[in-house]
Amino acid sequence: MKQHRIDRLLEGRNLEQVEADDAEVVGIWAAALREWSDASVPGLSVAGAFTHVYQAGFRAATAMVRAAGYRVRGAVGSHHHATFYAVAALGDDALERVADAMQAIRGGRHTALYGDEEELDGHDLDTARGHVARLLVEIHRWIAAARPGLGERLREPPVVA
Repeated sequence: MKQHRIDRLLEGRNLEQVEADDAEVVGIWAAALREWSDASVPGLSVAGAFTHVYQAGFRAATAMVRAAGYRVRGAVGSHHHATFYAVAALGDDALERVADAMQAIRGGRHTALYGDEEELDGHDLDTARGHVARLLVEIHRWIAAARPGLGERLREPPVVA
């Protein structure tokens, strides 16, 4: 854990210490996996699939932050940045790398929601899928190690080749 990063979030009031019960974390994790599954529904546009992929990563990150005993606060948009920043701070080097990569994907989410659909292509979606697939695996591993009783209640993330 990189305590200085957590301290920065706490001091900036982007993060607060609030314990989460197991049911809350399990529910958020289940929502992350549902978003991941929804991203593969046939017939979705690239923008639609991208939005679901991104939301899967964001919800998984939220589950990790809550499992760690924190809640992200912040203005619209900045809470996404703070969530991935907190995951990078809480995790090991592998989690830090993928959480930092998610910061770059946030721009694609904005484009998917508010921009011209033609601005995103299959390559953007594939890149996002790769990062989020790794994020799901790493967060599942982290939660299972940090809260062993909870880990057995979380469905495994899908294996992506």
